[in-house]
Amino acid sequence: MKTEHTATPWHLSKARNSGQTVVMGAGPWPVAELDPDVGYRVDEAQATAEFIVRACNAHDDLVKALENITYVAEHGDASAEGDPHETALATVLAKARAALSKAGTP
Repeated sequence: MKTEHTATPWHLSKARNSGQTVVMGAGPWPVAELDPDVGYRVDEAQATAEFIVRACNAHDDLVKALENITYVAEHGDASAEGDPHETALATVLAKARAALSKAGTP
């Protein structure tokens, strides 16, 4: 059986006792802690934590957008009845742009 990762969305927080930057999921335990005392500068730890949160929160949308773009490229701008893929090119591109924006890409 495959173990699942902590559900998204994730967010940043500060540890109560140390002030370290932590990545939190929905539960009470940190997903990750970035400790500047073990090699990270404080600004680098913060930037890394922000990147982890942004990348993980955008992952599912980016994968779905890429699946849809791949499907349209292989099958054209139309789908068979009951096909689960988004196939209208304008819709696929709009969702891809939204996923890129969520990932922090201008």
